[in-house]
Amino acid sequence: MTGPTAPDRNVRYRAWRAIWSRRLLNLLAALAPIGRGVSPRRRIGVLLTWGIGDAVMMLPFLRALRQTYPDAEIVGLGHPWLPDLFAEEGLFDSYQRLVPPWTRHSGKYRLWSAEWRRFAAHVLAFRRTPFDLLASLRPDPRDAILARALACREFAGIADCGGRGWISVDLGAGEGDVNSLYGGALAARAARILCKVEISPIPRFRPRDAQRPPAERPLLGISFGASHPIKRWHEAGIAAALAGMKKAPASALIIGHDHSPTVHLPIGWRREDWRGSLTELKSLLPQIDVLFCSDSGVMHMAAASGCRVVALFTTGMLSRFAPPDQRVYAVEPMACRPCGDSCIHTTLRCVEGIETLVMSAMLDEAISA
Repeated sequence: MTGPTAPDRNVRYRAWRAIWSRRLLNLLAALAPIGRGVSPRRRIGVLLTWGIGDAVMMLPFLRALRQTYPDAEIVGLGHPWLPDLFAEEGLFDSYQRLVPPWTRHSGKYRLWSAEWRRFAAHVLAFRRTPFDLLASLRPDPRDAILARALACREFAGIADCGGRGWISVDLGAGEGDVNSLYGGALAARAARILCKVEISPIPRFRPRDAQRPPAERPLLGISFGASHPIKRWHEAGIAAALAGMKKAPASALIIGHDHSPTVHLPIGWRREDWRGSLTELKSLLPQIDVLFCSDSGVMHMAAASGCRVVALFTTGMLSRFAPPDQRVYAVEPMACRPCGDSCIHTTLRCVEGIETLVMSAMLDEAISA
């Protein structure tokens, strides 16, 4: 007999950590609960403190919230890019920067750092003008702690993650594990619970007109920028997948990113390189027929813009992050997925096992659709 493997130990540790953090938070929340009354809900804050993809998947909930509370002041709390991402969507009245240090990939809990001091100052400033209602769809116990620190009158969050006594409205109530539920489906469930609105779970931006000439179709977008190294695919793999396609697109548009690998196109392909703001990217994506990409914020933006997507997942949980009705590839089985910010293996097996010919076939299928 052999002992548990590293992936088995990793899964068990995550389960143990979730159970005990939930129990501890429930105890703390029982000792210092927030009020259970319904506030006027004239000032509503929405926590959007994680990645671009997380924010995009919240679109069904955000539309229902705006529809239900048209006269309320709705404030987006999170990264400086929120105004660009939600430009012209009509969802928020204003935005405020609030980026918890634990959303970093490393150095999350250096409490002595300047980043933590700035974060504490922001929290204290928000406490002076508390929100009537604060909402978060992130299945993360730290959001409940943050809501308690912000002294909101009501908090709509995920009670199953802990801090039940701090949660006025449980947005995770219902069948299924919220930790593995697709983000858009969770957003639609939250809209039904808080706003009493039935809405599609498919995130969608407002339609934008495509302006590219028909002669340039089909246009293949390529975006493999990812902020974390373990979500990136190497140059050779991308080049092999493109070279294996049976028919070249009319043009390939390379979407640049600070962490993008160099993309080598097959000889004879027409190439365009693009780089710009999130607002400009929102205008560009509806003009792309197929986006070949990694699991990233650009992937979610493309799906919400109506693009056909061929996405490569390495570390991310497919059930939670893969856009519905899109072509998604991942090396399976991978018992250690999701792995967070570090790999338990000596090499990235979820990257090394990628079959480039399968990716090529998926691209051909998407281009021909």
